[in-house]
Amino acid sequence: MSATPRSNAAPITPSNAAPNNAAPNNAAPSNAAPSNEGGNTWRGALIKDDSLWVRWRFGTEHHSAELRFNPGVTFFSVVLSAGFVLWCIIARDTAGDTLNDVSEWLGDRFDWFHIVSHTVWLVVIAGVYCTRFGGVRLGRSSSKPELTDSSWFVMMFVCGVGIGLFYYGVAEPVYHYTQTNRLTANGYTPDMELAQEALTTSLYHWGLHAWCGYVVVAVTVGFVGHKKGLPLTIKSCFYPLLGDRVFGWFGDGIDTLSVVVTLCGMANTLGLGVQQINAGLEEVMGIGVSTQIQFFLILGVMGLAIFSALTGIEKGVRRFSELAFTLSSALLLITILLEGPWFLLDLLVQSLGYYITSLPRLSLTTDAWENSGVGSEEGAARGRVYTDGATDGPADWLDKWTVFYWSWWVTWAPFVGVFMARISKGRTIREVINAALIAPSVTCFLWFTVFGGAGLQTERTAAAAINSTHLYCCLPDPEELSWVTDKPDDESEWKSEVGEGECLTQFITKWVDDWRDSDVTDATLANFGTFYNVTTNRYKMAISDDKSTARLSCIDLNYMWFTLTDTLGPLRWILNIVSIATIVLYIATSVYSAIITLDTLTANGDKSPPRVQRIFWGCLLGGVCVALLVSGGEDSLKAVQTACMITALPYTVLLTVMCLSLWRGLSMELGAVDPYGGDFKVSVLDPIASWRPTLWCLTLKNIFLTPYIMYRVVQKIGAAKSHGFLFSVAGFVLWGSWIALLIVNILVDGAWAAAWVSFLGFAGCLAAVRGMVRDYLGIHGSKVEDFLVALLLYPCVGTQLQTVVEKGGQSTLVPLPYRTKDGNK
Repeated sequence: MSATPRSNAAPITPSNAAPNNAAPNNAAPSNAAPSNEGGNTWRGALIKDDSLWVRWRFGTEHHSAELRFNPGVTFFSVVLSAGFVLWCIIARDTAGDTLNDVSEWLGDRFDWFHIVSHTVWLVVIAGVYCTRFGGVRLGRSSSKPELTDSSWFVMMFVCGVGIGLFYYGVAEPVYHYTQTNRLTANGYTPDMELAQEALTTSLYHWGLHAWCGYVVVAVTVGFVGHKKGLPLTIKSCFYPLLGDRVFGWFGDGIDTLSVVVTLCGMANTLGLGVQQINAGLEEVMGIGVSTQIQFFLILGVMGLAIFSALTGIEKGVRRFSELAFTLSSALLLITILLEGPWFLLDLLVQSLGYYITSLPRLSLTTDAWENSGVGSEEGAARGRVYTDGATDGPADWLDKWTVFYWSWWVTWAPFVGVFMARISKGRTIREVINAALIAPSVTCFLWFTVFGGAGLQTERTAAAAINSTHLYCCLPDPEELSWVTDKPDDESEWKSEVGEGECLTQFITKWVDDWRDSDVTDATLANFGTFYNVTTNRYKMAISDDKSTARLSCIDLNYMWFTLTDTLGPLRWILNIVSIATIVLYIATSVYSAIITLDTLTANGDKSPPRVQRIFWGCLLGGVCVALLVSGGEDSLKAVQTACMITALPYTVLLTVMCLSLWRGLSMELGAVDPYGGDFKVSVLDPIASWRPTLWCLTLKNIFLTPYIMYRVVQKIGAAKSHGFLFSVAGFVLWGSWIALLIVNILVDGAWAAAWVSFLGFAGCLAAVRGMVRDYLGIHGSKVEDFLVALLLYPCVGTQLQTVVEKGGQSTLVPLPYRTKDGNK
């Protein structure tokens, strides 16, 4: 997959580079030596940006506007997004089920990949950080940061977390502590250990693994954009591997996928955010929860974000981010003081220790046994004894939590990573990793320890005093009270009728006096339903009358944050109002960065696209959310969440390849790999990414001819007398076995397994031959790379190797010893 630019033009100096990287091929050639100081050159050749452009100016001489965008990326992004929304609206009853089926199918087969990929990214980042790669500056060596350290960190942090701190800060640890999952499955687990494991799992979901995807994008985009002068787009990240091919339809496809993924991730966040804001307004002002209220909330948040996008970084998002971070810090400090600083400091130190020791296990946990289909019932059949309520963890827990989280973080990676890169010019890679990975993880640790710890402590206290507080997670079915004909004089009258049924008995104990003293005179079931209103009283049985304590596990996720702040005493009103304002600012900052990135990606990396385009993308994002909310409400939001998990899988593959591209680019930059070394003229992706019908036909033939080409190329490079001949013969035999066994599988079930084992062997032989060619011609690469391209694109590898055979190999490849520094023979 090694690549080189496709242009033979002379290199240009930074001073002659295209302004803003906006216009392709408008720099005058120069005979100056290539420079690595931010110029538009790569491996000593001019970068040939052939991206599609539409430039249109309209209006009068004094009042005009301009549009500059990539028509392909823009058109397909809008069509795919609009098509998804229309499908969810038209097929509302079936769209969710279809998406769930696809998501479950992918989960059964690729959950391991989600888990492993994030760990791989973290290892790559650690390798960059701990080597000399970490000292590479994103920009010229003389570049200076544009923002102060504090503003820079705050903008990245607020943009990266969205509403997650408030939506899950209290709820997730409490959920893991009380609900059915792999932690609560063991009935022998001590309660205190269970609380700590619940908090540790939450830290894992918001720690290093969560932020590493952002950092991969931020560092790669910053390196190729600020250091090498490429456009600030996702497709540019693959230039070290693909060269100028990224500026064709293949690169546009990458940017289109980035736009669609961003819209899914942001729509999900905006939907959850307005629901929580609505819940907060109900708590503080008594405003009911409704679609209409959430509609106006979306309009308000989008208006604030678009205003911020139009005012720019310095006056808009920077001030919003600093205000949001200041308010959230105030909430954090107040909670620490009111909840008990010594307990929370103990918990912070202990949780950090648990996180460090548990990280290797959590990083590779895939719930293999839970998903195997053999559970506790089969264990009981073998004579195992289970404690009361103890079962194996649910098979879908990993999908609902860890995989969902990783998918959500990945859908945010394009716009958060590009935004981070945009404001990180002049910083070293090590500085970016410190501010975008380590510092945010530490901040999230502190936040979840304080609010998650406070939530767990509140839940445990209320549950321990249940006999005196009568706080229950129970709402009876009104049909159970259909026998009621009159108000009771005391609770014993009801209890004599219903016996000791737990849920109904708890309800009677809590409500009998309130109902007896109410103004309801007719004791019919209908009037009882009016009094017992599940909208206004849905959580009354879980919250004490003075709101000093609550069973948080009984509370809906949207209300759990505000229920906790209610327990903090007389400051509850102030804390709730500040919380609502802070949530709005966090969402607006994230939406701002999404709008800016959507505009940048669809404008080929233009750093200053026309403002009207920002308004368009802001309206489109808001329109997607409004359409889904109005048409389907909760069901549509679940459909978006499922779509996030589906679109995140291919993007996870892209980020993994991006790690390889980053390492290759940094190796060339620092001389670990000769940037002027040999190269294949035909990349393995040329048959896919280029518009050359002859190449397509050749690749189609090589579906069957690749084994023969292996033999020919081994002869050509003089490896026939060595083990190269054995590889070519073995490859031919294994390829033939693969085809034959697939045919046999029609009659003999199970032959497919042997067929694909044969194919793996064939891919290994093809990779070995490709490695020999690379060694002979001095082309940099790795055996892992050879195997992956042989496994996934073997006809394309056959086409690549065929260039070595045709015309004596001299017209397409020149061995490294005969190349000069400028790449010519």
